[in-house]
Amino acid sequence: MIRAVNWHFEALDDGFDLTFAGRVLLSHRTTCPALAIGCGQSQVAMLHGNFRIEDAPYAVRELADWMASDDGVVFTDQGEDCARISWGDDGLIVEALDPAINRLWLSFHAQPGETVWGGGEQMSYFALNGRAFPMWTSEPGVGRDKSTELTQKMDAQGMAGGDYWTTNYPQ
Repeated sequence: MIRAVNWHFEALDDGFDLTFAGRVLLSHRTTCPALAIGCGQSQVAMLHGNFRIEDAPYAVRELADWMASDDGVVFTDQGEDCARISWGDDGLIVEALDPAINRLWLSFHAQPGETVWGGGEQMSYFALNGRAFPMWTSEPGVGRDKSTELTQKMDAQGMAGGDYWTTNYPQ
């Protein structure tokens, strides 16, 4: 369980830093916002545990303006409260405050040379630095590359072709 004592929030002239256990987790600056919001309508199809997820977000905007609150940070856009980040014993909570917002992008801080790992089971790139990684993944699938005939056939016959985030695809 994450304990609230491990969190430290520091307001700065041009943004804020949020650290956990002594490491910077979020580094928000007006020139490099930690949070973006938007809207979208996804299309999800599933066959035998293989998912095809398509999404076309729109009205995406980064939120540079913020204010500290009793329970975290509230992000604003043109004077309207849009989203909140809070933290405590239950972890980091990111939520939209406007019901029209149904997409949130959070940019975690990484130092030069630091490696980003995680996102659950993924068997391709060991380091995920600079890669978009879907948080909703499916069965590993067959094939290592969408340009190969095998992977294309598996996709056509049952949405079973592998993707870089689910398949052991060498770089």
